[in-house]
Amino acid sequence: MKKYLGILVIALILLTGCGEKETIKICKSTNEDTINGYRLDAEYKIYSKGDIVEKVEIKEVVISESQELLDYFEAYLQNTYSSINEAFGGYENKVTKENLKVTSNTTINYNEMDIAKFVKENKESKNFINNDNKVLLESLINSYEKLGAICK
Repeated sequence: MKKYLGILVIALILLTGCGEKETIKICKSTNEDTINGYRLDAEYKIYSKGDIVEKVEIKEVVISESQELLDYFEAYLQNTYSSINEAFGGYENKVTKENLKVTSNTTINYNEMDIAKFVKENKESKNFINNDNKVLLESLINSYEKLGAICK
C-alpha cells in the first residue's frame, strides 16, 4: 500500500510540474488624430499557456490638450469596460485623469468571463474562440495587428 501511495505522490508531483509554461506576448500601438487633437498609446500584455489566452492586461493612454476630449475619453473608457464586465464578467478596469492625459488599466481574465454568452452576443468573436470556449492566442494577436499594433 505504501509503495502505491509513494508512486502516486511522485506521479502527482511530476504531472503538476509538467504543465504548459505561461508565456507573455506584448503588442503596442500608437494612433494619432491630429484633426481632433489627441494621441492614443496602447499596450496589450497577453498571458497564454500554449495557444490559449488566459488573460490580457491593457494599458491605454490618451494624451490631449483638450480637457473636453479627455473628459469624453475618461467617461467612455469607464462606461465601456464597466458595461462589458456587467454583461460577461472577467473585466477589471481603473481609469485616471491627470496632466493632460487619461490612463486606463484593464485586466481581462478569460477564465472568469462568460465566453459562451459573449460569443452569442458578438458573433464576430467566434473566430477567436475554440470549441471549448477558450480564446486563441494567434487569433487575438492577429486582431491587435489589424488594429495597427506591433506584437513581439
